[in-house]
Amino acid sequence: MPGIGVFNDTTKTKSSQRIVSIPEDVSAILKQHKAEQAERRLFLGDYWIDSKKVFTKPNGDKMHPDTVSSAFKNFAIRSGYPNISLKSLRHTSATLLIADGMNIRTVANRLGHSKSTTTMNIYAHSIKTADERAAQSIQNILKRKA
Repeated sequence: MPGIGVFNDTTKTKSSQRIVSIPEDVSAILKQHKAEQAERRLFLGDYWIDSKKVFTKPNGDKMHPDTVSSAFKNFAIRSGYPNISLKSLRHTSATLLIADGMNIRTVANRLGHSKSTTTMNIYAHSIKTADERAAQSIQNILKRKA
């Protein structure tokens, strides 16, 4: 909060508290990060601050949220990606899942939307594109049968 500092609170709604599956590659990266953090914890001993966070300062203390956002933004620019934010990844993930044919209820659950209609309203453009791809698939199947 401006002038006050970082505000920590629980999630907005009960449906915001959820478990989502992650790809094995992401799991491996997180396990490696955890191992490296454990090494730092041992090295620092009493100087380690146990913030119970996944991503921390080198001494284990909580990191300001803007640190992660800025680092991601700089990474994206250096890597030749457009000027995107972490929140953009949420939208990209949802759009890609819908475009790949994932059902809306599953996408809504991953996003923490209690109603599928919320997801359908926000991602209508992706649903339309997926529907157009479905129509093309039917066209291709019919041509093969003929």
